[in-house]
Amino acid sequence: TKKWSIKKIKKTIITLMVIITLLAILFPNVVDVSIIAGAISLTLSFPMVYVISGGRKKNKFIASTIISIIALSIGLYLFGLEPVAALFPVVGGALGLLWPAKK
Repeated sequence: TKKWSIKKIKKTIITLMVIITLLAILFPNVVDVSIIAGAISLTLSFPMVYVISGGRKKNKFIASTIISIIALSIGLYLFGLEPVAALFPVVGGALGLLWPAKK
């Protein structure tokens, strides 16, 4: 199952690189792109730590990722492209790991 996880990670990284490249074209300001790239990386930080540390509950990973994305959206809505908005996915990812696991 580790090869499956590594393939998924590779696909996710490639997808993120495409998204970040498109954002770089849309936002020529380097600081804005850095904030968004950092926020996207933080969106996956807790879910990836969970998987790397041996987490096997798929719904916890998915919940953490979805809540991180929602938290990022809220942070960007409330604060715009400010560094403080990048902290929202960290909290969202941690809260997502509290999602009850199916047995």
